[in-house]
Order: sequence, then C-alpha cells, then structure tokens
Amino acid sequence: MNASGFNPPCGENEVPYIEFVPAPPSSGLSGKASCDGVRNGYCYTSDGESFRITFELEKANRQLGLPKGVNCATENGITPGVCQAFTQ
Repeated sequence: MNASGFNPPCGENEVPYIEFVPAPPSSGLSGKASCDGVRNGYCYTSDGESFRITFELEKANRQLGLPKGVNCATENGITPGVCQAFTQ
C-alpha cells in the first residue's frame, strides 16, 4: 500500500485494487474513537485472532440500532458504544 492506492500482489504494472486510499472525515465528528492517542473517525485493533473497529457516526442509524457517536464492530457484529479492550 502507498499513498496512490493498494497495489495488487502480481506486480507494480498492474491496476491497483483501490485507486485512492480514503481519508477519515475532517469535520462533523467529536474525535471519540481513538487508538494510540490518535483521535479519528475510526480505530482498528487486533490481537491476531480477533478484531475491534471503534468508529464514530455523525448521525444515528435506526435500521442498525446504532446511536450518533461511538460504536463498535467485531467479528461477532456491530454494537453501540466503545469496543471492549482485549484481555491478556
């Protein structure tokens, strides 16, 4: 991966999978999703077997039952609120 997109595994002369790497929104979020001190619209963590994506919504999503603000996605689904930390 580089600033111009994701290169395919076959070589540099192939068409990239994603032409542009998306950036998080620069406004409308309160910065509650954070990892390693970086406040952002989303945050990804993993323990090598499971994953947590903490993300922030600008508006509630009633169809999914998610409120405006911080929510969590894991391999088990999407839930309201901050993701639980991995235990050691």
